[in-house]
Amino acid sequence: MLLAVSIGSISVIAYEGYRSGRTAILNSVEERLLSLRSAQATQLEELAPKATLGHFGRNESVICQGQNDVKVHFVLAGSAIATFTNEQGHSHTIDEISRGDFFGYSALLARAPSPMTVTATADLEVLVMEVDAVQKMLNRTPRFAQQVSAVIESRQQRLKQLQRKQNKNGSLLSSS
Repeated sequence: MLLAVSIGSISVIAYEGYRSGRTAILNSVEERLLSLRSAQATQLEELAPKATLGHFGRNESVICQGQNDVKVHFVLAGSAIATFTNEQGHSHTIDEISRGDFFGYSALLARAPSPMTVTATADLEVLVMEVDAVQKMLNRTPRFAQQVSAVIESRQQRLKQLQRKQNKNGSLLSSS
């Protein structure tokens, strides 16, 4: 009998501990989500003055190769193509850009001239942001920074590949 009472007591204590621990965890998660939402809202409020909407029609150039003072563009709707034109005037595709993507990364790296031209392939709507605002976002959101870095790395590799091919052959004969 004593054993059954002891087991019963332990079960009640364990259940209460589990329930209170679970409640504490749920409360903690809820608090974190609420603080995350307010932090994101605060970040967006801080960034809003440094962002504008841009609209471009099909075949309209958004950024031109060699252009200085490029801003970062986040695609809200539509599509575009990023191209590199070699010394012989041949154009080569670097990347196809669509909703959720971005371009103007050369400004993030070194505020350097754009190594490529970005042209709308369909009506394009973008959020245009100042470089310092995007850099703040990257500093505050490591996961976002990793995603941006991966895209930049991919595009730079493609660009370097085309440039190496041009240097090796003296020209790029075919468009990719």
